Amino acid sequence: KLMVSAPKIALPAVAGMPADEATQLLGDAGIEVSVETDWSPGAEIGTVFKSDPPLPGEVAQESTVTLYVAAKGGWTFLRDDLDLSGIEGSVVPMPRTLRIRTEPQGESLGSISQGTPVRVLDAVASGWAKVVVNE
Repeated sequence: KLMVSAPKIALPAVAGMPADEATQLLGDAGIEVSVETDWSPGAEIGTVFKSDPPLPGEVAQESTVTLYVAAKGGWTFLRDDLDLSGIEGSVVPMPRTLRIRTEPQGESLGSISQGTPVRVLDAVASGWAKVVVNE
């Protein structure tokens, strides 16, 4: 049985690049790009902080590369009397203006205003949730 594989393209590292530039670069090389937003401590908002598959590297022509782009987010205390089970992945409005932190009880990163839609990445029974602004 003869197996033929698609030609491979060498792609550069895109971590640290603005998302639009990285998307353009990969698109110009014939690669389909999928973009996911996530919170990454220390990453500049709007920049790529990782990719799947990891770059630099070779990928098959006409394959898809997922870029993970940093968005405002962090850990916030929603409520200790709120059942957060099964809320991961949901988009909810911030119930009030709340501080966000690097981790529960960690360093403050600022705040997210009441009503801002956030995607819940992780939630724990103690009322803490890891969120990212849903843009």
